[in-house]
Amino acid sequence: MIVLVGYFHKIGPLLTNFQATGSPDYVAITSETNDSIRSFDRLLFAIKSLEKYLILFVFLIPAFFLLSKKLKALILAVIVPFTLLWAIVASYDTRNLALVYPLLALVTGLGIQVIVDYLLGKLDQCRAGRLPAWLLPGLILTGVCFLAFVFTKDNLLSMWTQKQKLIFSPGINEQLYELDLSGDCQNILTNYPVKVLPGLEHNQVVFSFDNLDYYEQLAQNPSICWLLIPPYADQSILAEVDEKIQTGVYNLIYTQENWVAYRLIDIR
Repeated sequence: MIVLVGYFHKIGPLLTNFQATGSPDYVAITSETNDSIRSFDRLLFAIKSLEKYLILFVFLIPAFFLLSKKLKALILAVIVPFTLLWAIVASYDTRNLALVYPLLALVTGLGIQVIVDYLLGKLDQCRAGRLPAWLLPGLILTGVCFLAFVFTKDNLLSMWTQKQKLIFSPGINEQLYELDLSGDCQNILTNYPVKVLPGLEHNQVVFSFDNLDYYEQLAQNPSICWLLIPPYADQSILAEVDEKIQTGVYNLIYTQENWVAYRLIDIR
C-alpha cells in the first residue's frame, strides 16, 4: 500500500507535466550515451550495461515461482517497475539503479535458499541423500574459488574506473579526456568535479566563476589552458568570455546545454 501511494504521488506529475519533472533531461543523457532516441534501444543498452549483475535479474525468473507472496509483491511492485524506469530514463549510469540493488540482493539470497531447499527435498525424495556429505559444500567452495579467479582485484578496479569515468556527464567527461594535458597546459579552470575523474585528479583549478577580478588573475596562469564554465557564472565573466570567443582570442571546443550545462573553451 505504501508503495502504491508513492507511485500515485509520482505518476501524477509525470502524466500531467512531464517536462517539469526533469525526466526529459535524464532521457536526453541516456539517449546521448547509447546514441539512440528509441526506448527499445535504450532498454537493450541498459541490459548490456548491467554486465555481471544481469544474472541476478535472470535468476528472479525461476526463483519467483518458489518465493513467498510478500517477496513476489516486492518484485512486481518495486524491482521490476523501477528497473524498467531506470532502463528507459536513466540507464546512462548503473549507479542510478542503486535503490534496487539491496532489494535484489535480499530477494536473490532468499531465492537461493528456497531453490536449494527445493532441490534437496527432491533429492531426498529420489533417495539421493546418500551422496557424500562433502559434495555440496565442495561444489559451493569450487564455485566461490572460480568467481574469485574471474573477478580479481585488477578486474574489479578496472570496471570501477570505467564506471567512474561516466559520472555526472559522460559527454563532458569524454571531451575532457580528449584534452592534451601532457605539456605545460595541465589545468582546467572550473567548478565541475574534474578531480573525481580517474586520471584527472590533479588537473583542476577550482573556481566558482563569481568574481571577475579573480577570474582575470587566474586566466593569466600559463598552466590553465581551458575553461569549463556553466551558464550561471557571473554575468561580467560570461560577457568577457563571450567577447573573447567572438574575437577569436578564445576557442569554443564543446557546448552541452541539457542537464549538466557547460561550455569547454580553449583560452591559449
